Amino acid sequence: MTDLTSWRQRHPGLSVAVNVSARSLDDPDFADRVWEILARTGADPSSLTLEITETAAMADTAAVAAMLTRLRIRKVNLSLDDFGTGFSSLVELHRMPFSELKIDRAFVGTMETDRDARVIVKAIIGLAHTLGLTTVAEGVETEAAMDMLREMGCDVAQGFGIGKPMTAEAFQEWLDARAGIAAPPLARVG
Repeated sequence: MTDLTSWRQRHPGLSVAVNVSARSLDDPDFADRVWEILARTGADPSSLTLEITETAAMADTAAVAAMLTRLRIRKVNLSLDDFGTGFSSLVELHRMPFSELKIDRAFVGTMETDRDARVIVKAIIGLAHTLGLTTVAEGVETEAAMDMLREMGCDVAQGFGIGKPMTAEAFQEWLDARAGIAAPPLARVG
């Protein structure tokens, strides 16, 4: 989170997403530890998105929902990762305090050639927007996929077509090299 605070000084509005393991969600002190890290580093809670897989979020819904609600109350964003590949029901999606729905790469990666995948991606985007959620498409590797997602109204895309995973130092250089350049819609690194 120290890196995030530093990056935001040079690039206001920047946010990061962090994957959360299922084991972390089993820890009743997890939300408090996240809050302590944010407070200690001075990071803006709204600049952090915690990505929780569909399977992990639905494992013990009452306990997980309570923990996630505590994080959302404190302005931390929550993303339901790998949506469409797990076992969540629409009732559970409605009950959980997610701010973002992340469309699994299994659909995004094949939507250029697979009509059914395209229909599923478009339907997920519509559902998410109707529920007031931001949409993220993962696994974007081509400009054609970016164009399709823009046309469908997807909010954010991530994947190797935008940037590959990199160290904190390399990311700082990547950000600095793009300073002053308008970010393309749908961009999120790796």
